[in-house]
Amino acid sequence: MDSKSPSFEQRRPYGSPAGYEPKQQYGNPPKHWLREILAIIASVASLAGLAFLLAAFDKQPIFDFHGVTLNTLVSVLSTLSKAALTLCVAESVSQWKWILFARGERRLIDFERIDWASRGLRGSWILLWMRNSRSVSPGGHGGGHLRRRG
Repeated sequence: MDSKSPSFEQRRPYGSPAGYEPKQQYGNPPKHWLREILAIIASVASLAGLAFLLAAFDKQPIFDFHGVTLNTLVSVLSTLSKAALTLCVAESVSQWKWILFARGERRLIDFERIDWASRGLRGSWILLWMRNSRSVSPGGHGGGHLRRRG
């Protein structure tokens, strides 16, 4: 990059007018993270409902109300809790990816590894295995608290 070209912060989006001022993107966190906050609330509520349901029917005969059994309710509540929590984890990992790449240049494989981790268990294991890579670690310092033992 030559000395006359603008820095990353001075560039404006393609096609924007000369006096363009970008809006603050990190506004009110509850509004910005509403979906994730609601998912966490749903996950905790499902888990609490599951605990209440199991405590209420402890040592009771298993009921069958029009084909809906206790096992059905346990399955639905645990699946809802797991799905809502998975959404939050995937969104957080994806956000982490963009934060790392906004800080500076990275290798493209790092972008791909973090993207895999946001999509499933296999990618998460790959990212954990590669966690000592300088460019993939959260602080960019070789993993810090995530170092391998032994």
